[in-house]
Amino acid sequence: SDPSPNMDCTDDVKIDLQNVVLAPPPPPPKTLAPRILFICFHLPVVVVKVQGKWQATWSESLLASKEGSNIVASYRAHWIGTVTPHPPILKEDDRQAVRAILAEMNCTPIFLNPSTRQAHYYGFCKQVL
Repeated sequence: SDPSPNMDCTDDVKIDLQNVVLAPPPPPPKTLAPRILFICFHLPVVVVKVQGKWQATWSESLLASKEGSNIVASYRAHWIGTVTPHPPILKEDDRQAVRAILAEMNCTPIFLNPSTRQAHYYGFCKQVL
């Protein structure tokens, strides 16, 4: 047995084991936190169209704020609810663009026609919930 730190791989190739640096093993996959769904009449977001592009930001809602919220910090939160964009959405292309932007924020918007929205809000939310 050869005590040299080289290992013969073929007649022409040698690996110098003294100069091999092994990378640390990859970290284990992150354990996913439990998922929680927030179903609310109105998403805690502000959606606006600026120079032809839709933009969304979190509103000042305390529940939506990630700072100091144990619920949002402890769970993978996903929000579902209506949205009131400015200007109002009239075309399906705009709905798709808003859906895509809000998906990045873990939100699913629900688009209701005005009469259904009003009936749901005043006839259900304010009386049943």
